[in-house]
Amino acid sequence: MRSSSLSVAFAIGLVVLISFVPSPFSPVRRTAASSVTVFSDDFEGSFPGAGWTVRDEQPQSGLDYWGVNSAIVPAHGGQNSVWCAQVGMSSITGNPNSQDGVYDDNMNAVVQFQTPDLSGYAGVTLTFWVWYSIGPTDYLRVSVSPDGTTYTSVSSVGQGTSNNWEQNTLSIPLDTRYVQFLFFSDAATESVGALVDDVALVGTDSTAPTIAHTPITSATVGQSIAVTADITDNVAVAGATLYYESVGESTFASLPMNVNGNAYSATIPAQASAGSLRYYIEARDMGGNVARSPSGGAGSPYLVTVSVPETSAPPIALIAIVIIVLVAVLVVAVLAMRRRKAKGST
Repeated sequence: MRSSSLSVAFAIGLVVLISFVPSPFSPVRRTAASSVTVFSDDFEGSFPGAGWTVRDEQPQSGLDYWGVNSAIVPAHGGQNSVWCAQVGMSSITGNPNSQDGVYDDNMNAVVQFQTPDLSGYAGVTLTFWVWYSIGPTDYLRVSVSPDGTTYTSVSSVGQGTSNNWEQNTLSIPLDTRYVQFLFFSDAATESVGALVDDVALVGTDSTAPTIAHTPITSATVGQSIAVTADITDNVAVAGATLYYESVGESTFASLPMNVNGNAYSATIPAQASAGSLRYYIEARDMGGNVARSPSGGAGSPYLVTVSVPETSAPPIALIAIVIIVLVAVLVVAVLAMRRRKAKGST
């Protein structure tokens, strides 16, 4: 009796365990968040590039602001980084800052970029590399803003020298629309300042796209089948594919779906014979998350019954005309026979 109870308990436990094993055809909704590079700049192209702005918030002391540099300190990657004092003249020597290799007095130089919409991500991190040699009371401050007006500091570097490139990784709010690097100096000691390179925003996304589709259940031989779906994502849809298995086939062919806004479409070629056709839709987002409709994908696809088109019955009016003609012919034939018989009897 005890052995029987243990067997039942083991069987129940096995069923429960199996129920938690995901089907190989279930929709992929990654539990480990996928990383998406939302924004990046290595400063190897033109500067300021798209989304970037530079300015001096203390122009009365002379214009000094950020620009691309390849000579002060070797870049972290590639040839270029951005230096806080690349543009401007020294108020002490009268030389260009880039010639003296040090930042100016009374600087308040800003470089910032506008971010894409971050609200759909589970989290976003700002990464950048910084090299610095900063005098007393001067600093580099990194701030974020939701509107370009109110800024919140998320990191700062003060007096000291890094002697090498250092990576910074900061979590930033999802309502961030501007990321700002501000270099401040007073009228005292100057040094090389701060250089920034390889700036990136990396978002985490574990939500797969959503597919809204009305299944097709029937078609006729010789008729192509248009498949449409409305596909959305919390961030952005990367693409969608229609998979179909033609009548009599045992493997799925694929078609990239055309997109117009959230509407996706593809057309399955006309079938040459009657039978069963199967299909499913697969959508991917920028984070590599995948959704399928139906959720079982190739394991339980939509089924389309393809039939031979019925021959349409002739119109009733045409049938009536044919009957009238046949009756008339019959009447004429009968009358003709009677006339022949009457002539024969005479």
